[in-house]
Amino acid sequence: MSATPRIGLGVITWNRPSFCERSIKAIVKQCVPVVDHIVLYNDGSDPKFKGAYKRVYKALEPVGGLVLDCPVNRGVSFAKNRCIEELLKDQCDWIILAEDDIKPLNPQAVTGYLEVAEKRGFQTLSFAHHGPANSGGAVEIDDDVS
Repeated sequence: MSATPRIGLGVITWNRPSFCERSIKAIVKQCVPVVDHIVLYNDGSDPKFKGAYKRVYKALEPVGGLVLDCPVNRGVSFAKNRCIEELLKDQCDWIILAEDDIKPLNPQAVTGYLEVAEKRGFQTLSFAHHGPANSGGAVEIDDDVS
């Protein structure tokens, strides 16, 4: 990896505050030493979960995480794109997207993922025109463009 890459983590949630709370607490505990910016996107969860999600949002406050609380469900693709947009604004070199059911057990959940991506030359969750690692556009492998 480069000397000091900025790492961003986007988490998408919808109607699962207990999963999300467990996930965010694990991310804050295990990943904050290596992750520079966290974005949590709530994709229009039912209002009955509002109080439960407030606890989740509170867990992000000490680390300066950004909460995007969308009032209506726009779909997972929209949610991912909003996370990417915010993480690119924060000049993240690496962007990892996850849903609200992850529970990292140690910081290597992030660093190991990135080390393998660099070592193998394969960047998953990389979109054709997002980020400096993809300035060349789509990738061609055995005459198949992806």
